[in-house]
Amino acid sequence: MERWLAGVAAARDEALACEIAGLAQLVKGYGDVRRRLLAIFDLILAMALRAADADAAFATAAVARLRALVLEGPDGEARAETLAAAVRDRLAADDLAGARALVTA
Repeated sequence: MERWLAGVAAARDEALACEIAGLAQLVKGYGDVRRRLLAIFDLILAMALRAADADAAFATAAVARLRALVLEGPDGEARAETLAAAVRDRLAADDLAGARALVTA
């Protein structure tokens, strides 16, 4: 809860703050399901905050896409996790264009 609130507060853009707020709907279930979804939530939140430093509009679009993937179910969760990690890695390498290409593909 604290990470989520901090993420919403850290967003410098209203649209991004709304997308980050929407991530809360990903954390549900019990046991292994909850742990899996919480890990995906943490990954997307970290990626969003890093992306926001480079481009808030891109971060907003990336969070929206990843959240939609997770909500598709287990297959979407796996795709979202892979995509979020790839975007995070591109951003860590200062490759914003590469990160954008992954999200829009």
